[in-house]
Amino acid sequence: GVEIAVSDNSNGKRSSEDALDSRTQHEQHAAKKAKPSENTDDVDPAFLAMVEELKAYIAQHGDCIIPMEYAQNPRLSRWNFDLRDNRRWFHQGKGSNLNEAKLKILDDLGYNWDDMRWLDMYVRLKNYKAQFG
Repeated sequence: GVEIAVSDNSNGKRSSEDALDSRTQHEQHAAKKAKPSENTDDVDPAFLAMVEELKAYIAQHGDCIIPMEYAQNPRLSRWNFDLRDNRRWFHQGKGSNLNEAKLKILDDLGYNWDDMRWLDMYVRLKNYKAQFG
C-alpha cells in the first residue's frame, strides 16, 4: 500500500493539505503500477520458467523463431507472441511485465525481436521447400 505522512494541527485533526483523499491515493498507486519496473533484479519465477521452455526450444530447433501456432507448446507460442508487445510498451514507458533484467536475459539468448509474422511465414516456406522441393 501507499503510506501517507500526516501531521496534526493544534486541534488534532488532519489538515486538507496533509492528507490525500482515497481517489487521489488510488490514482497515484495505479500510476506507479503502470510504470515499467525499474528494479533490474526483478525476474520472477514464472518468467524464468518460460525462459527454460524457450531454451529447450532453442536446443531442439537451433533458433528462437517460434511459430505463432506452435502445437507442441501453445503456452510458449503465446508467451513469445506477447513478448513483442511487452517490449514495445516497456520502451514507451507504458505498463509492461518486462524490465531491463528480463530483456537482457532474452537478448543474451539471441532472442529475435524482428517481426515474427514475417519470420513465421519464412520458416513455413523453408519447411515446405525442404519437404516438397
